[in-house]
Amino acid sequence: MLQAFSRKFRRCVRALVLTVVALAVIFAAPVGALAASNSPLIEAAKSGDTAEVVRLLAGGADADHQGVNGTTALTWASFNGHGAIVEALPARGAAIDAQNRDGITALIIASYFGRTNIVAALLANGANTTLHVRDGNTALSLAKNAAIKDMLRAAAKP
Repeated sequence: MLQAFSRKFRRCVRALVLTVVALAVIFAAPVGALAASNSPLIEAAKSGDTAEVVRLLAGGADADHQGVNGTTALTWASFNGHGAIVEALPARGAAIDAQNRDGITALIIASYFGRTNIVAALLANGANTTLHVRDGNTALSLAKNAAIKDMLRAAAKP
């Protein structure tokens, strides 16, 4: 019984550490730097303003602009669960597999935070399941639920 508790405890600690690391990677810059280096497109994607994202892209905004830590609007929209924006950005030229400085992609972040609908949209747009973050983890190794793991395994098959 003690051994089972120990395994559960280690899993919980690992999940907590991974969550803290993921959040630290995304939010590593000081708050003042966030406003200074993120584009209006990234801010609209982060906040879930689909109409503004579409308007900015129509006006010539760079769909692949890398803001803080090299994170793109698509990755921010995936992180925050904004499905309509996740579908709009690749349709208007955003790179589906853009990695930030730590290797995080939209697919990796959506898998990690259990955003099944976002993972499905990214895979439908051809997201690469084999990319990995700096420590070697992939979307599959970081996936939080069985449905996402199943989708990633199915997408990885030739």
